[in-house]
Amino acid sequence: MEQGISVLQRNDTLLITGKLGSAVTSTAESIMKEFIKSGSEWKFRIHKYTDLPVEFESKTVNFVYGWFGLYNDDPCSVRGVVLQCNHIANAFKYKSKKHVKFIIGLRSDFQSLYHKDLEQFNEDLLHYKLNLDTVDKTRDKGYEEYFEKRIKAPCKKSGCKCKTLKIEMMEKKDSKIGIPLKLAILANDHELIPQFMEMRSFKKTLKTHFCSLKKSDEKLYQIIMYVCLKGELKRSEEIDKDIVGNLHYEITKENIGEKMETLEKYIRMRKSEKRQSVAPEKATYIFWHPFIYICAFHALFESNPDEVMTYCNIDAILQLVRPERENREDYFTVSASSAKVKLFKSRLKPEELQDYAAHPLLAQ
Repeated sequence: MEQGISVLQRNDTLLITGKLGSAVTSTAESIMKEFIKSGSEWKFRIHKYTDLPVEFESKTVNFVYGWFGLYNDDPCSVRGVVLQCNHIANAFKYKSKKHVKFIIGLRSDFQSLYHKDLEQFNEDLLHYKLNLDTVDKTRDKGYEEYFEKRIKAPCKKSGCKCKTLKIEMMEKKDSKIGIPLKLAILANDHELIPQFMEMRSFKKTLKTHFCSLKKSDEKLYQIIMYVCLKGELKRSEEIDKDIVGNLHYEITKENIGEKMETLEKYIRMRKSEKRQSVAPEKATYIFWHPFIYICAFHALFESNPDEVMTYCNIDAILQLVRPERENREDYFTVSASSAKVKLFKSRLKPEELQDYAAHPLLAQ
C-alpha cells in the first residue's frame, strides 16, 4: 500500500497485477482511501472497464477492473479493452482542465497473454507497476497472522481438522489463485476445512460442496444455481419463470428471502450499493468473489450442461466454456461438445454471431 501511495503522489497511473484472488481490488481500495485521507479534495471511484464514464470527474482516483473478463478471459474483449485504454489515455490530454489519476487492476496471467495488445500503453498507462505475485516476507507474515486469528483461534472444537491445517498446505496446490482468496474462503466457511484437507484443491472442494447442497439443502442449491445462471440476483425483480420452469426449480421471492442469511456465505450485495445504503430488498446480489462463481458454474455444468448453454448469461459462457480438446484441461474452463456449442449458437442474434466470430466456441 505504501508503494502504491508513493507512486500515486508522483504519477497519474498505477498498474496493480496479481493472480485471481491475490487481493488486487482490496489493495487498490486501500491505496485510494489512504491517498485521499490527506484532507485534499480528492475522491475515488471504482469502474468495471466496460462501464467507464464518458468524462472523468476532476480530482478523482479511478480504479478500473475486469479487464478481458471478470471470471476468465474472453478472447473477443481485446478490441473493447484497447478502446477503453485509449479513452483513459485521452483523459490526460486535458490535464489543465481536469486532474485525474487511475489505478488499473489486471490479472497477471492476462497481462502475459495479451502483452502484445497492451504494448502500445506500456509507457503511458502501464509503466508504474505493483505486482502482488512477488514473494514478500512481510506480507507472508501478515497472511500467517490472519490465518491464526481468523481461522484457527475462533474454533473451539478440540477435534476440528483446522488444528492440523497449516498455511503451507494452501500454497502447494491451486497455484492459479492467490493466498488472500484461499484464506478468505476458509474464514468465510469453516466447515470446508475437512474437505479441503482431503482434496487439497479449493476448486474441487467448492465444486463438491455445491454438488452436495443438492441433497442436503435443495432449496439453497437451487437459489445459488439460479444466481449462477442469471449472473446476479435483483431482490426487487420477479423470478425468471423460464429458467425456474425449465430446470424444475421450486423457488420464489419469498423463500429466497428466507434463505438470505445462509446465502450470504456465497452471495453479497454489490459494494457500490452498500456504500449508497441501498435497502437489501432493492439491492443486487452477486457472488462475493468471481472464483466462487466459477466453482458454482463448474458444479452446474457437470449436472446440467445443456441448461447452462441454453440459459446461462452469455458473458460467463464466453469466459468459462471452451470446445472439447483432447488431452487438455484448463483450470478455469469447462469443455463443451459440438452439440452443446450448437445450443449456445442458437441463442445468439446475427450481430452477436458476428461480434463473437473469432471466439473458440464459434470459430470451430
